[in-house]
Amino acid sequence: MTLAPNRYEIFYFFKSADDHFTDADYTNGAVAGRWLTLADVLNAGLSLNTATAFKVDFADDVLVGGLGFINVHVKAKLDNYLVTNLKAINNFGYNAKVGRGQFDLVTEVLPIAVSANVYYDRAVITKNLIDDTDTPLRDQFSFTLTGKNTLDEVEYTQNFSIQTTERTANGWSGSLTLENLPLDLTYVLSENIEHNFAQPQITTQSVVVEGNAKQWNFTVDNTRQYKEFTVTKQWVDHNDMPLGTTNLDPVVVDLVNTNSPNTVLASVTLNNANSWNASFRHFNEFTEAGVKINYGIKEHAIAGYVSTTVFDEENDSFTLLNKQVPGGVILNKTNENNQPLENAEFELYTADNTLIGTYMTSDQGQIVVDNLVVGAYYFKEKIAPLGYHLNSTNVQFTIDLNQTTATVVNVVNEAVYDKVIITKDLVDTADLALRDTFSFTVEGHDSDNVLQFTQTVSVTANTKTTTGWMGSLEIDQLLVGSYYFVERTAPVGYQLNTDKQHFDIKIGQKEAVSLTVVNIEIPEDSKPPVRGTEKPNTGQRNDTQYYLYLMAIGAFLLLILRKKKTVNVIKELNK
Repeated sequence: MTLAPNRYEIFYFFKSADDHFTDADYTNGAVAGRWLTLADVLNAGLSLNTATAFKVDFADDVLVGGLGFINVHVKAKLDNYLVTNLKAINNFGYNAKVGRGQFDLVTEVLPIAVSANVYYDRAVITKNLIDDTDTPLRDQFSFTLTGKNTLDEVEYTQNFSIQTTERTANGWSGSLTLENLPLDLTYVLSENIEHNFAQPQITTQSVVVEGNAKQWNFTVDNTRQYKEFTVTKQWVDHNDMPLGTTNLDPVVVDLVNTNSPNTVLASVTLNNANSWNASFRHFNEFTEAGVKINYGIKEHAIAGYVSTTVFDEENDSFTLLNKQVPGGVILNKTNENNQPLENAEFELYTADNTLIGTYMTSDQGQIVVDNLVVGAYYFKEKIAPLGYHLNSTNVQFTIDLNQTTATVVNVVNEAVYDKVIITKDLVDTADLALRDTFSFTVEGHDSDNVLQFTQTVSVTANTKTTTGWMGSLEIDQLLVGSYYFVERTAPVGYQLNTDKQHFDIKIGQKEAVSLTVVNIEIPEDSKPPVRGTEKPNTGQRNDTQYYLYLMAIGAFLLLILRKKKTVNVIKELNK
């Protein structure tokens, strides 16, 4: 142990000789008295004796109203010192409790002796992370250690982190020791709660290790919380009677985030060997920012069956019901990557062009039509999914006599890509452009405002025109959606224009989009007149000065005209 700093504090208050002190006085003494810091002790005429003892001289003016004998309650608070002796010179009414004394005295001297040995508390914190994955979700956790005195006042606070990098039988662990903690405080540990973890269980134990110094042992157990989803498939015929599954082909089911359904998080295969049951394990309930994640599943299309999904939120279980559809047709709508496309509109016709009905693909990308009589039919796509080309090919099929399974047809749509041309025009009659390279950031979002595209580009205006300089840049492979570009660098002498210039890529759009960006000049500081050049005002106008003034105004306006710029964004669509 090391010696603590020489810091002394005294708590005192007075009572009449007949009014003795109680435990309540000691506990709630702040009502009647106050703590004195070392500076207060010196300023009040009290004095220190040595590094290991001090004395308190109560001056005559302390005796309120000349009451004679006064009860003085003194508590010595010496940070981290072990108080071994407390006594009064005349020993009047002395209470031998360490740290407090009761005295009947007038101007007596109270020496307090303390041990020369000084001790500190320490804290040992062990963090246990219960996590059965090979890689921990998080390997660093933050804590706060707080020390309070007997009046429940906070006198010590420390923030720190512990890394859980040591592999254990049931997870991960880490520890940290804090030394040189003040004595005579009660220490409490708290952990900053992390998302995807259960409430921490904190165990506290304190033991005396030397003198009156304690070691505080804290054990913190955290259990990582996962979402685990079960998937069960059921097969029924067209009369909702269970089907035999021995000869059925395996089915692949994807787990997705419903906010981004085309992003597959994991896949499982259901088959007769696993009784058409499987699980998705170890998925977080929240993002790092604390936003709840909504999960869903998508089944790969099965020929001759229509799929229905039921989710039991309480038990995190999905049930997939596959119903056989004989005498009918199932249309599967996908993109080039075999991902289902919803909201595609089709018309169903007989072979003699009689309209049967209009249908829309589901979130599984399917249209199911049953109760069709024997004959020839075709589907015709009327409205393509947003962001995809219309498939103009008629999808033909037939319903046969005694057909036992539904006819399955597949329709694939290609995504719509387009391009945008950013043209930079500088109105500048100078032989050299003031600045010829400008950078822009282009961002694009889909119909759900999800970011799909971002790119930083530069346009160089190095082609001379009749009015100045021009340059252009082409960005292709843009999907249908909303975009904007924003300027990142401004011409010298002008303020940066941070306005977002929005434009859309739309199906069938043929008109050009033209946008203009204006930069505001940064005014120069006013220059003070040169000393000694001022001339007295005689009341007469100097014609030469008058015309020079007009010429200066014209030059200033010309400078503004030269530094105005126009950005044209022209969108060309693929035919």
